[in-house]
Amino acid sequence: MKVCIGALVLFISVSLLAVDACYYGAGKKFCMTRVDDTVSYRGGAPMKLTGELGIRFADGTSEAARRKLLSLYLLSAVGDIEGLPQYVRARPAPGGDVFAISRRLVESGRVKWAQPVWYERPHLLATTPNDTYYGEAWHHGMIHSPEAWDIVTGDPRVVLGIVDCGTDTQHPDLFSHMLMGNSFASNEPYVDPDPSGTNLTAYSRAHGTAVAGVATATGNNGFGVVGVCWDCGLLPVKYFGNEMIIPNDRKLAALTWTVDNGAWVINNSWLINQDKDGDTCKLNIPYDNYAGEAVAYGKTNGRGGRGTVMVFGAGNSACDTQWNDNFKNLHGDILVVSALRSNGEITDYSNYGIYIDISAPSGFDTVDNKGLVTTDWTVAGMGYNPHFMNDLPDQSYTKFFNGTSGAAPVVTGAIGLMLSVAPYLTHAEVIACVKQSAAAGTQGCIHGSDEECYGAGVLDVQAMVENAKNGLCGGTPECDGPEDCGEGECWNGICVEAGTVTDDDVMPDDTVPDEAVTDDAVEDDVDATTGADDMVQPDQPTVDDTPVTDEPTPDADGQNDETPGTDAIDPVNDDNGCGCSLL
Repeated sequence: MKVCIGALVLFISVSLLAVDACYYGAGKKFCMTRVDDTVSYRGGAPMKLTGELGIRFADGTSEAARRKLLSLYLLSAVGDIEGLPQYVRARPAPGGDVFAISRRLVESGRVKWAQPVWYERPHLLATTPNDTYYGEAWHHGMIHSPEAWDIVTGDPRVVLGIVDCGTDTQHPDLFSHMLMGNSFASNEPYVDPDPSGTNLTAYSRAHGTAVAGVATATGNNGFGVVGVCWDCGLLPVKYFGNEMIIPNDRKLAALTWTVDNGAWVINNSWLINQDKDGDTCKLNIPYDNYAGEAVAYGKTNGRGGRGTVMVFGAGNSACDTQWNDNFKNLHGDILVVSALRSNGEITDYSNYGIYIDISAPSGFDTVDNKGLVTTDWTVAGMGYNPHFMNDLPDQSYTKFFNGTSGAAPVVTGAIGLMLSVAPYLTHAEVIACVKQSAAAGTQGCIHGSDEECYGAGVLDVQAMVENAKNGLCGGTPECDGPEDCGEGECWNGICVEAGTVTDDDVMPDDTVPDEAVTDDAVEDDVDATTGADDMVQPDQPTVDDTPVTDEPTPDADGQNDETPGTDAIDPVNDDNGCGCSLL
């Protein structure tokens, strides 16, 4: 049914009929299957629509211009992201179709992107352990942590953001270098896990604490465990909590906050929704503009413009990453990590494929009985320990953490060590140095070429630190001494606030530490998606003479590799001359 209202169009959805529902992202069209208010992607799990659109206005668009465009499309603003007014959530008039309106907004050339908002279920990547024995922290030997620690053990200025489901702020191996975090979980204002929750299993509530420990648990303090970058700063962010089903725009709020509050590297040991149904791989993760925007924001604005690097676990379903559209379209701007056994083989649970960037140890699958020793929730009985037999006597720790959730923070901590000796490296130089420093995988790949299991290879933090320190990873130091920094001081090639450099920061090359111790798409005036000048807000929608055509059939991967606007339907003029259109 079609209804004309002034010069605009309302698109009436037909309940209970499965139809293609498409939106634009990363310069392509992504089509989902829609039944009433539920959508699915490539046969994956259903996701419920909120009935709202997420709109990313151009930088510099005034509040008046934003209100005018919303009014023109009969949209009512229902919220934005604090501190980021260019991102707006809006609800259409009754009967308005969020997919059709989002496409028209992009096709008009006056917004960077627009897409429906849906609820998503973040899926933690740590697999449930099924064995009981673990000996030592074998993963440090695999990546050559001790050799790297001979050079550097981290620096509190290098802040690692752990975006997860809560971190134990009282843990004795974490709190000494923990910064003030934030919670984005509904009705959970604290960073700590919620002990009263019922949706998460007890050990899942400890997930963020375990991830944090792998990356940055304090070392050489006489107790507990040691993280890869034990002197790095820790910024805990609770992205989701007990509610488990969350609107997809929350990731942008959580990740941009983490960037703005000083994270140099951000660890993401979670996926959106399950990627497997029984024995069938269904990587039903559509490209999300909110994820792409968060990555671009970190790359452009993090670390004073040098770029915050985001690390993602590949997933634990033994599925091919080529069907994950976020990994596909963000390839080169993020690091996706597969998980290895203690003998260097890929684990039987790890996802694989051409979008794996690097591999790292995690272990503990049906063949390997070794997991990662790390921090656990200190609330007695509420973490991984003692839910599995023969765990460590101190329930503040566990030896059963694994999954790509464990592999990802190994990489995050390694980047922290590298940036501690070469903080001037850019976003692109960091990613390149991780890859060029990797050791070759030696165990072959059951899924195809070595690159599909290992990516660039096996993480080697010793090589990363040495290469960065010796100038083999590129980068240009901005200072050689305090005279180059005005009122500040020079620390490892960058200027920092006066008084923050200590004697411990200056280590001769032959000194061993004491044993006790740009892409600018966001800023571009031209819309990276449409090629249109998005700084101008005309009074009327652009009239497009392109005739109305049916929606193109999606490619085999669910995408239409075309530029938005090639099948544009203008909200004022369409084929029947009354400004109306069918869904």
